[in-house]
Amino acid sequence: MRRRTLLAATATALGTVTVAGCLGDDSNDGDGTTSPVPTTQSMSGRTDTVTTTGADSFPENCPDEPDIDGLPARPENPTESTVVDYVREFEAAYVVATDENYAAIDSITVTGTTAGDDGYEVEMAVEGVEATRTGTATQQPDDATSHRVTYRLRGQTLVRELRGYAAGRAISEDCWTVSTA
Repeated sequence: MRRRTLLAATATALGTVTVAGCLGDDSNDGDGTTSPVPTTQSMSGRTDTVTTTGADSFPENCPDEPDIDGLPARPENPTESTVVDYVREFEAAYVVATDENYAAIDSITVTGTTAGDDGYEVEMAVEGVEATRTGTATQQPDDATSHRVTYRLRGQTLVRELRGYAAGRAISEDCWTVSTA
């Protein structure tokens, strides 16, 4: 009888400690905020740190645009419509070349555009065609080739912010120095 009581008390104590550890405060004694360091990932998988300006967090010192067949040149005299066409074409070529899950792009829908004094922002919803899988590949979710993306173009700098489809949460950010034709 004593042994059962001791085992029950030990199990209860361990369970309480485990739950308390899961619910405990894991702060780092800072101000409670974090700010991720924007990075770019090159085709080789190497990650480069990008310098951002303080006022508007627009990256500076971005690497040259990736060497991908089919990437368009930046419009020489950007207008809202030429920038929309440019980033749609850029996204279609970029995604198929860099993401093995995409065989092609089915549709790109522009969901918002903003033109400012110093640049443009274009938000898009992208639907892709899933690449053919061989063997016993794991079944992909229905939205495996769907994502949202925001492009920002300012001067020679192009920023691509990949977002999740459902919640629109930022997943990654890339930036490049782009050239005209």
